[in-house]
Amino acid sequence: MDPAAPVRIVLADYQLVQSEVLDHSLQYFLNHLPSGLLLLVNSRQRPNWH
Repeated sequence: MDPAAPVRIVLADYQLVQSEVLDHSLQYFLNHLPSGLLLLVNSRQRPNWH
């Protein structure tokens, strides 16, 4: 495993667990995303992120 390779996190079917608390937590996480980390969110509904 190459330590310089980006880390990928995939959240699938986000609409199934979507909640206001989770939306705020993920929004905070996205605003403070470490370099080298890629986040992909798959959802059938648009998340309530600002």
